[in-house]
Amino acid sequence: MAEVRDPMLLVASDTELPPAERVWGTGGWLPPAAREALDWLTLARLCGWAVTVTWRNAPRLDGDLAAGSRWVVLACDPDSLEEEVVRRLAARLEAEPVLVVARAASPDRPLARLAGAARRLDRVAGRSLGWHGPGAKRDWSCRKPLDAAALDLSASATAWATLDGAPVIAARPVGLGAVASLGFHPSEARDQDGAGTALLKHLLIWGAGAPVAWHELEGSLVLRMDDPGGAQNIHLRGWTYPKLTEREWGALGADLRRRNGRLSVCYVSGWVDDGDAARGTLEVGGRPVARVPGRVHPSPLVKYHDRAGFAPGAVHDYEAEYRGIQALRAQGLADVELHGYTHMYADPEVWATAPELPTRSSPACPRTSVRWPSASPPSGATSMCSPRR
Repeated sequence: MAEVRDPMLLVASDTELPPAERVWGTGGWLPPAAREALDWLTLARLCGWAVTVTWRNAPRLDGDLAAGSRWVVLACDPDSLEEEVVRRLAARLEAEPVLVVARAASPDRPLARLAGAARRLDRVAGRSLGWHGPGAKRDWSCRKPLDAAALDLSASATAWATLDGAPVIAARPVGLGAVASLGFHPSEARDQDGAGTALLKHLLIWGAGAPVAWHELEGSLVLRMDDPGGAQNIHLRGWTYPKLTEREWGALGADLRRRNGRLSVCYVSGWVDDGDAARGTLEVGGRPVARVPGRVHPSPLVKYHDRAGFAPGAVHDYEAEYRGIQALRAQGLADVELHGYTHMYADPEVWATAPELPTRSSPACPRTSVRWPSASPPSGATSMCSPRR
């Protein structure tokens, strides 16, 4: 029986997607250079494609390069790929209709010779992206100018995509397959404008040498609500906002039903106490509780009355919030996923030395520091908002 391979092989740099970690990255909060592989992986999974991940310096990279029935995406420094790796890719291309995708390499590197294209030192910029490769022509207009390296193309390479007329994706047929060279960093283009992601998706679909099926999300709006259950809106001045009431959750559900929509709710299950009774009073499960800095309470049982905090007189009713969310779930209008245990990053030293408790916060979203009663935070208290593998 023939071996079934994932459609995509993703070759990551050794600093990305650590195999021992259960969580990979923190989405858009990482700089583009630190999430090239993560962004490719995310795009592939959104399209419905399974991915085999390997690493640039993996001990068995030579064997791993046999994976990927449609695409081999080199999400690493193209200049770091040695002659033997490029030779192995060339052998696959001769025998199989796969598409190899990578950033364009320097002119003297092995990958540039295989790809028939190399990046130049000068840059190109523009707002108009055009697709001229396989399939129908497409055009995208960018709200902000995109930036890319100019490309040198050999006689055997052609421009599959242009930016204001200048080639930014060059392709060269090799055997049964092809190599596509990007003049831009894919994660930088993704950050700059959604057209960058649309172009990359189009490249994978129409540049593949074999039939491809995918989830078509163009024109879809993904509804996501972050942070219900978290205490950040009480402890962090810049994040001060009222809780949605149970009635408001119901109104949200009515609107979803009218539009045949569904909402993803990213819930925080642990509510952290600052221990300051002067700022507000705390009830858990309908009863007043002793205030202990750093103690974590179940968010669905919390009701906090602001007395002298950032919203004096406000009642933060997490019980009503929880009921409202559960009602949406029961009606099939919402799905809930864990958004970190406490939505806070514990930094007891910084917190303890801050001049005023209510302003002790890290500027990084959403890392609110908390004073813990001991040197170690509660189990799970350092959970961050991160994509799960």
